[in-house]
Amino acid sequence: MSRDPLRIMAIGAHPPDIISRAGGTLAKHARRGDIAMAVSLTDGVRHLNKALAWHRRIDEVALAQVAQTKHAEMEAACQALGIVETRYLGLRESPLAVDQAGLRAVSDVIRELRPDILLTHHTQETYLSGHIDHGAAGELVLRAEPVGVVDQDADVNRI
Repeated sequence: MSRDPLRIMAIGAHPPDIISRAGGTLAKHARRGDIAMAVSLTDGVRHLNKALAWHRRIDEVALAQVAQTKHAEMEAACQALGIVETRYLGLRESPLAVDQAGLRAVSDVIRELRPDILLTHHTQETYLSGHIDHGAAGELVLRAEPVGVVDQDADVNRI
């Protein structure tokens, strides 16, 4: 019995989060013929500031180089797992803000890619993983408006 392919999307705070937390699920769905998608909210470099500072390389050029490397690593991992669509929203991290710009970016990508299944961080993952961006990522995804138009003047709490 044939079925329409599911559209399954994982949204992570940083590029490696998607692969480490949902990579197996995305690969399983891709092998079944479903459409697997990965969205990283940030480039995943700002929390490396201590490591870059240790090497005296904490500048915008160094951060851009690390971001480029992280994108290439995620692209390679996604290709190996059968993930057909990858996006990088470029939100500022550490801390990742739950604000109008973030809500709009997440809402826009959900509206555009229209997933049937959406995987993301638990809002309390900050306490479990020790990284402040993980809980914020879950909060952004849960509060995003997947259909309709977000009121630009709306209070973030009403979205």
